Amino acid sequence: MKKSKQIKTQELSMAKKFRPQVFSEIFGNFEEISSLEKIVQKKKVTTFLLQGERGCGKTTCAKIMARELGASSIGLMELNISDTRGIDDARRIIDNCQYLPRDMGSNVIILNEIQGSNAFFQNALLEILEFPPKNTYFILCTTNPETLSKAIKSRCTQYTFSPLPPIVSRKFIKSILEKEGKELSKDIIKEISKKADGIPREILSLLEKVLNADNDKQRLKILLNYSGRAEDETTKGLCQGLMNKSSWKEIAKILKSIKKDPESCRWDIIGYFNTVLLNSGKMQAAEIIEVFSESFIMTGKAGLTLACYTIIKEE
Repeated sequence: MKKSKQIKTQELSMAKKFRPQVFSEIFGNFEEISSLEKIVQKKKVTTFLLQGERGCGKTTCAKIMARELGASSIGLMELNISDTRGIDDARRIIDNCQYLPRDMGSNVIILNEIQGSNAFFQNALLEILEFPPKNTYFILCTTNPETLSKAIKSRCTQYTFSPLPPIVSRKFIKSILEKEGKELSKDIIKEISKKADGIPREILSLLEKVLNADNDKQRLKILLNYSGRAEDETTKGLCQGLMNKSSWKEIAKILKSIKKDPESCRWDIIGYFNTVLLNSGKMQAAEIIEVFSESFIMTGKAGLTLACYTIIKEE
C-alpha cells in the first residue's frame, strides 16, 4: 500500500491572520469607523473615499463595507488602479457595472490606489459615481487624495484613516499577544509601537519578527537594527542628504526621482530620523522630525518639497 501524502498548509502571516472581518475588530480611527458603520447600515450613500497612510486599514475596511452592503463574491469587484488607470480601463469598469447580477445582493466596486489614475480615467467615471446603477456602490482608496480632481472628491463621502496613537498602538499589540498566547515585556511592546509609527500592518510585521526570536536579547537586537520604513534606497538617500545638508541641487534631483506618494515618503522620513534620534540623540534629527510632522495629504508633492527645502536652507 502506498502511503498517503500529507499536505502541509502554509501558516498565515500575522497581517493576514489578524485582518479584521467586521467593524468591531478594527483598532483605531474609532470616530471614522463608527460613522462609516452607521452610514453603511443605512445604504443611502453610494460613493466613498477612504484616504490616509499605507497600512492603516483602508482596503480592509473597504472589504468589510462590501460585506455589510450585501455584496457576494460575484458582486464584489476589486481593482488596483496603479495597474488599471486609463480611459479604456474606466470604460470597462462602467460596462461591467451595467452587467453585474442584480439578483444576488449589492454590487461593490473597490478602486485601490486610485491616486495612480490619470485625468481621463477620473473624468470618465464622473457620471457613474454620481448616478450609479441600482444597488451599486463605489469605494475609492488612496494614500494621496490631492491627485484626485475636485469633481471626483465632491461625489464621495470622505473618511481619513490615521496611524494609531501610541496608547492605542500598545493596546493593539497586547491584544494580538493575548490571542497568540504570548508575552513580551512592556519595554519591547513600547519599542515595537515606536518603530512601527502606529501603522497596524507594520506593527504586525515587526511583532512577527520579534516573536520568532528566542530571547529578549535577540528581540532587542531586531528592534535596534530595524530602520523603520525608510527601506527604499531613494528615500534613504534623501534622508542622508537632509542629515548632511547636501546642496539643494542634489536634494531636488532625489525628489524628482521619488515615485512613491508624498505622505508615505513623509512617514518613511519620520521613521528614519526617529531611529537616528533614539540611537544618537542628535538635535538635528529632532528638528527634521518636527518639520515633517505635518501631513502632506493636502499639499502633496509640494509639501514634501517645501519641507526638504526648509531643512536644507535653514541656518
